[in-house]
Amino acid sequence: MAIVPKVAVCVLIAGATSCGLLVIRQQRIEAAYQMSVTHRRLLQHEERSWRLRVAIHERLRQDRVAALASALERETGERLVPLLLSECYLVELPASSGMPDRALETTAAEAAR
Repeated sequence: MAIVPKVAVCVLIAGATSCGLLVIRQQRIEAAYQMSVTHRRLLQHEERSWRLRVAIHERLRQDRVAALASALERETGERLVPLLLSECYLVELPASSGMPDRALETTAAEAAR
């Protein structure tokens, strides 16, 4: 009769272990699902970003910008002077600035300060 409690304890331990393993498995499945949802949202944001870039590029064509500038000059009576790109150059940001490592365009006057 002493064997029945031992078997019952072994069955309970096996049941608890299998329940624990099922919980861990479900957590892994949920984490994989959340990663796929996040990845899908990232792809949607990238696609929207590219669409916005294309829209900006289309709206900033040289002929459209020139037409807008001439219309603004007619309305305000002020002469618009274009920025010279030859005065701009790339400056590397230090890694400790908290911003991503990339180059920013600044004018020579800003960099001299």
